[in-house]
Amino acid sequence: DQMRRINDAFLREAQERPARVRYLSIWKLLSTSSGAFDPQWRGGDGVHLNTAGGQRVARFVMRAVKADWLPPL
Repeated sequence: DQMRRINDAFLREAQERPARVRYLSIWKLLSTSSGAFDPQWRGGDGVHLNTAGGQRVARFVMRAVKADWLPPL
């Protein structure tokens, strides 16, 4: 499907720049156990994330940023 092709393209581009780019896949974070996008994270327009979905992704990204940029305690 189109989103998988787009995600694959971003992943390939990130892999070509490993010292400067880290690709974070949010697919599993927002999908059901069967691999479909979970509608509980989708906004009213059916395209964008709702507030809960945005917060879920933000927490995921911030964990990665902290792991990459903050020194261990």
